[in-house]
Amino acid sequence: REEIMKQAEDLGLEGFLLKPITPSTLFENIMQAFGEATPQISRVAQSKEQEAKAWENIQGARVLLVEDNEINQQVAMEILQGAGITVTIANNGQEGVDAAKKNQYEAILMDIQMPVMDGYEATKTIRNWEGGLRRSQPSRMRNEGKDPIPIIAMTAHAMTGDKQKSL
Repeated sequence: REEIMKQAEDLGLEGFLLKPITPSTLFENIMQAFGEATPQISRVAQSKEQEAKAWENIQGARVLLVEDNEINQQVAMEILQGAGITVTIANNGQEGVDAAKKNQYEAILMDIQMPVMDGYEATKTIRNWEGGLRRSQPSRMRNEGKDPIPIIAMTAHAMTGDKQKSL
């Protein structure tokens, strides 16, 4: 590779791309060929830096995982705990509602299809409970009654109608 790069330089080529080519390396080489300065930090490095900062911001967050499948629980838990997130598991929608009422969470990951109470019904129940709390006792809300807790739907359903129903 070094020998080929030296030959390319001797021929007067303006740049040298190593495969596989990424959009950022292509862009940087084109800019260099036109004599333009490329940013000191590549876009990929900038993106990774921003991602690292985002992960730092959520470390220590408490998340409720409402999921009935043990394998999905394990996978999600390992990913979240690897990011420094504290995870509580509820095995069905009713357990999820009970946990949301008893504890404060920064977010809830809600499976849609579950026994006892599905994710849609559990979300409606939590939203109704939150609305009642905001009206009667706002200081008990996770952020003094300002915003409802983010609930993120988890589903294998990929149809547009399913997405709209979740939203």
